Amino acid sequence: MIGVNAFRTYVDGWYDFRFQNAIYAPNRSPEISRMISSILAGYAWDTANPFVAKSEQRLSALAALVGGRESRIKPFGTVRPPFQTAFIKIKRLSETFL
Repeated sequence: MIGVNAFRTYVDGWYDFRFQNAIYAPNRSPEISRMISSILAGYAWDTANPFVAKSEQRLSALAALVGGRESRIKPFGTVRPPFQTAFIKIKRLSETFL
């Protein structure tokens, strides 16, 4: 179940913005990016990866560290619909390039 729980953490983190803030942080650590990429590539059962072994705690700590405009965790049941999430991502990208 550890791999399933790790994936669940990052899916939930995407919708409550913890994971988005970690991915789009301006000063990302290459080592942390490699660990997270490894999970997304399918190595979600590699317990040597600290972002697998303690996925919820690590993602929450990383999100708190990098901050972000949408870093406040939403109460259960108030996740934005996917189209709103896409709109926010497009807006962030346009702000980056304008």
